[in-house]
Amino acid sequence: MHEVMNFRPACGRLLLRVRVVALLLLVTMHAALVVAAPPGARSGTSKIVLATQPPGAAIFLDGQASGKTPGEVDGLGAGRYFVRLELDGYRPAELVVELSSGQSYQSPTIELVSTSAPRRAEPAPPPVAVAVARPAPPAPTPVRATPAPARAAPVAVATPPAAAPAEPAASGDEDETIRRLVAAHLKAITDGDIATYLRLCAPKVDLYDEGVQGHDAIRKTRQKLKERWPVYEISNVRDLAIRATDAPGVRRAAVTYDWNVSNPNTGKKASGTANDLIDFKQAGGEWLIVKTRQNVDRNKSRSQ
Repeated sequence: MHEVMNFRPACGRLLLRVRVVALLLLVTMHAALVVAAPPGARSGTSKIVLATQPPGAAIFLDGQASGKTPGEVDGLGAGRYFVRLELDGYRPAELVVELSSGQSYQSPTIELVSTSAPRRAEPAPPPVAVAVARPAPPAPTPVRATPAPARAAPVAVATPPAAAPAEPAASGDEDETIRRLVAAHLKAITDGDIATYLRLCAPKVDLYDEGVQGHDAIRKTRQKLKERWPVYEISNVRDLAIRATDAPGVRRAAVTYDWNVSNPNTGKKASGTANDLIDFKQAGGEWLIVKTRQNVDRNKSRSQ
């Protein structure tokens, strides 16, 4: 009887040791599996294909380095991804891509904007020339010492007429630039390219009937519209006209086009004609959108 009682504690200690050894083996195997898994491994079936001009931009997907352009990021699952493209000497480009399972998104070639582009693109020589010419009429500056106020008035009157003839000389190139920007603006809408849409905007824009908005608010507005109408088509662009406004340095583009939107998930559709007024103003050597207005004639009422 005494031997049996001694055997039971010994047997219990042995079982405890076996359990400890088994537990250590499981922990070791789990650690080996974790080490074996590559850190950036993805198991999805979707991918994003990107290209830039110039090539060689670093791709960051949700903040994680994911190669260079031209290139693709595969193994992605369904969801929304934030893409940032960076290249030395160029401004970063950003876009938001929403993927469904098994979907591939291939971006059009993204034109990167040089950081020196605003200094290079200086269609402002005519205004500079006028500014230099203004001191010339009041050349008799020595006389200012005696009746300075009396002579300052004629000089101020002479300056505006001098600036007026210089405006048409620059408007040809400016108008062509604005035409290209209008086309890029409409393309960004149809492509759902929010990053390009924002690059065309000033830091603050008087947006439609929504008031003055910054880039964050505009991004949210465009994202909601994109989610509501994933398919946004613009066609028959016509009657594009550009003219000056009462606001100094602002040129207004008026454009008419047909639009057709739909949502394959809900089956909703709408179409009609839009008349847009888009105001551009120069900042840092480039024209940016500062105000937009729109009149819409709908062929079908948009479902709410």
